[in-house]
Amino acid sequence: MKIQGIIFTTNEVPRKLYKLKSGKVRELKKSGPVILNPGDYIAIAEYLLEIPLFGDVSAIEESEIEEVELSDEFENILKRLIELRKNKNAEENFSLEDFVIDEENIDNVIEEVETLLSLASDNLPDDEEEAINLIESIDDSKMITKVNYIKSFFKKFPDSKLGGELILDTAKKVYSTLGDRYIAKLLCKKIILHYSDDLNLCLNALNLLALVYKEEGNVMWLTYSEIAKHVEVMLNENK
Repeated sequence: MKIQGIIFTTNEVPRKLYKLKSGKVRELKKSGPVILNPGDYIAIAEYLLEIPLFGDVSAIEESEIEEVELSDEFENILKRLIELRKNKNAEENFSLEDFVIDEENIDNVIEEVETLLSLASDNLPDDEEEAINLIESIDDSKMITKVNYIKSFFKKFPDSKLGGELILDTAKKVYSTLGDRYIAKLLCKKIILHYSDDLNLCLNALNLLALVYKEEGNVMWLTYSEIAKHVEVMLNENK
């Protein structure tokens, strides 16, 4: 719909999620006015956290906005938030150019979206093989959704021995495509915990852990590298 003027007012809690298609929208934040451009979500933090707006949100020129469903958008939202979290944790220059949101709310918004993704993945089949097949069928463009299904899989089938290669492949893709080291490490550690009897699988997970920790500049990479060497020796002895 086309609009010019007030979209949301001060202290209002946004109940609809809008995406800006054309024009310009201004949000009044604690830090000052922020201009939204096409592709931005309007009052995204306030909508997700259900908190009142600090100031008015207005279309400062004739603009077109569209109401979108969170279920269709949260994958893109989370990917952009993860990038901001990475920059924040790396203590790089923190920028809100790609995603307009108050820095203090980022972690809360990430947690909220991840919770929604987890709820969406609670409908796993009761059969382990069917559950694995469902996870495998998820397109790689929805990598975060796949990760949350894997988390739900472990909760539902804590003793399962299925899906080890799938989880390792997902960890590699999360690391290479999303650059999310936290999730990559989490999946690798799940492999070591749940598939300790598969030495080849564990060796690959250990090598990926060492690589990720080394990139972070964390000395833990030496520990995982050393463990990987021991596992490699065990494999050679078994052969």
